[in-house]
This record gives sequence, structure tokens and C-alpha cells, in this order.
Amino acid sequence: MNQRAPKPTKLNHFAGRLERPFSPPKSTTSSKSNSLTDPLPDFIEEINQSFKELMTGLRGYRGKVVVQAEFGRIILGRFHPKQLSVGSKEHLLDGAYLQKILLEPTEYGPTVDFTSVLTAVPAEIQYMVNLKGKGDQNLWEMNKVAKWNTTYEFVFTDPRDPLYPVMIEIDAETFIAQIKARCRLGNLFIHGTKRHWDVKVAAIGYGNNRALEDKYGDLATAIQSSLYIPPSSHRPYLAWQLDESLQTKFVIQEVTVHRVYEYKSTDQKSILKVSEIQSLDIDGGPVMEQPFWIYEAKPGNPERAPIEKLTTWYEACVSSVQLDVSLKQNESLDFGDETAWTLEDIANIEASKALYSPALEMLKLMDGVGQHSHNGSDYRSRAPAEHVMQAQATRNPVVWW
Repeated sequence: MNQRAPKPTKLNHFAGRLERPFSPPKSTTSSKSNSLTDPLPDFIEEINQSFKELMTGLRGYRGKVVVQAEFGRIILGRFHPKQLSVGSKEHLLDGAYLQKILLEPTEYGPTVDFTSVLTAVPAEIQYMVNLKGKGDQNLWEMNKVAKWNTTYEFVFTDPRDPLYPVMIEIDAETFIAQIKARCRLGNLFIHGTKRHWDVKVAAIGYGNNRALEDKYGDLATAIQSSLYIPPSSHRPYLAWQLDESLQTKFVIQEVTVHRVYEYKSTDQKSILKVSEIQSLDIDGGPVMEQPFWIYEAKPGNPERAPIEKLTTWYEACVSSVQLDVSLKQNESLDFGDETAWTLEDIANIEASKALYSPALEMLKLMDGVGQHSHNGSDYRSRAPAEHVMQAQATRNPVVWW
């Protein structure tokens, strides 16, 4: 039996999701900049040029493509010790040199990654929706959800090609299945100087529908037709079956529930997309004397420390209303074709500004987001190993702060 997802009825769509529903402290920095020009003209020129280069490679992409400004944190790794400032020893690097080593890393590093996990506290997301920009005006239509949807996402890998997972996405309302193969087409990293968070303008491709259907259509049909959700269930519980022929071809890696809410900007040019993501525990196995396997996915132990497995978290991004419409042309392209939209069209609708302008305004005011217990990543929240607990029982613990 397929159970439809309930429609939201409360104004605060994130209340009651998790415990600790408190509002975060506002940033100590006022939203009113001391500079008469914010952002600086040099930044605008560079981001527009970089955005143009990013869009150049998308005109011939066949399939669904998304361009959005994601909130998160840039993570750098494998730097040489001489390039780092430690304590009172500062090492200042030229901007051009730093950009070069990040864009052209060697096999030894450095590495650049990005985490989109913002918080595990729903009230902090509502705080972001309520943020005000220049002139003390609301950035988003906070009491009006432009669009919402819930989807179940099944991630599989092919043992013969494990580096490229495939996602089977089931709409919780209509139970329509979509096949997606997520691919990074390009990123622009914007570092929030002296801020807690950063922004990444990401171009993401999800593959050509016809090619994916030919390769993974049977898998998507099997999940869609056998998916069972108990009626009147108050928490996610999914069950499905796979024939042995599919079981030997694909390995289930992850099952998540995505609840996405969209808010339009007050100028109607941008969209804030807020995602609540819940990761489920998977169990399953063969049925005796039957040629298929049964799987189930449900929430795990709520007492599990977040550092062991983050079970529920929130992400947020900004997209351009007009750019989203233009990018739909990519979904119907044939081999060798290019989109009707041009780089001049994208510049005329000021797509890059619709992404970075509200994102940077929010960046100034969201330092307090994710600060509760280091957003669940505090190493002190990790459950100690058994041998550590035995050692602590026999002697006084030594603690470093």
C-alpha cells in the first residue's frame, strides 16, 4: 500500500521535528555595512566572469541540470605545514598563489571539499527564513511556502562501476519514480571572510532521462511497484523487494527522506530552498524458498551520537527563478544540440546576482546557526570505546581542553 505524505498545516514547518527548538543568537556584526558599496565592485566583476565561464559549459549538457548557491563550509586539507599559520606564527600567502594551488593541486594536495550540513535544530532554519536584508526588509516571504515536496531517495551502486552511484527518487505524494545520476559540472567557492559559513555556487547534472531509463529502468520499476508504507505511520518506514537478478547487479547504499520547502524572495527573483534530510537504517535479506529479497528502512536509535551517524539535518540553497526556467531546456536536448538560451540571455536576467545577493546578505547574519554543541560534531559527544571505558573504571581520567 502506498501512503501519501501529509501536507503541511503549520506556519513554522520545522517546529517539532527535533528537540532543542531554540532560536540562535544573531551575529554580533550588524547587517549595515560600514562600506558604501557592498559587495565590492571587484567582487561583482570576478563572480560575474566566473559565473559566465561556469554557464558556458552547460549549454550542451543533455539532461536535468541545477545551478544553485549552497550554504555550508569549505574544508581544506593536506596543506604543507609551511603554508599554515599556527599560533603566533603567521604565514601570509599571495591571493593569486593561493588560488593557483587550490585550482591546480598536485597528487599530494591540497584538497578542497564542502559540507552542506548546516544544523540539526529546526528553529535555526526558521531563523534563516526570517532574516532581513538591507533596509530592514524581509529577504523571503516567510509565511508563504511557494512549493513543498517530500521524496524518498534510494542510492544504489553497481559493483562493476562503484564510483558512480545511481539514485531512484520516489515522490511521496504521487509515487512517480525518477532516475538520477548526480554529477558535479562545476563549482564556484565563495569564502565568507571572518564569517562562520561559506557559499558554493554549484552546477549539478542529473543525467539524461532516456539513457538512465535504458540502464536502470527495471530497478526503478521494481522499487516503485513493491514499495510499501504502513497507513497512518507517524515516522518513516519503507519496505520493498528486489528479484535476485537485480540483487546481484546493484547494492543498496543509502535511503533518505527529503522534505523540501521553497520560499520566494520579496523581489520574486530568487528562491530559498530548505531541505530536511533524514537518513534511515537499512535491513534486509533473502526470503526462504523465494527468488527475491525483502528490505526495510526505518529511523535508527535516537540516542545515537551525531558523530557516529548524523540521522537528521538541514541544508539550504538559493536559486534564480528565471534561470531555473531557462535550464529546463537542457532536459529535451538531443545529441549534439545546444540550448536556445545564450550567455547573453543569462546576463540579461542577472542570474548570478539572484544567487549571490541574497546569499551574501544571509551569510552576514547566520554565524549562530549550527553552534549548538558544535552542531553535533563535538568529539566529546562520541561514545567511548569499550576498552576506554574499562580503563577509565580503573583510574582517574586525564582530560585535555
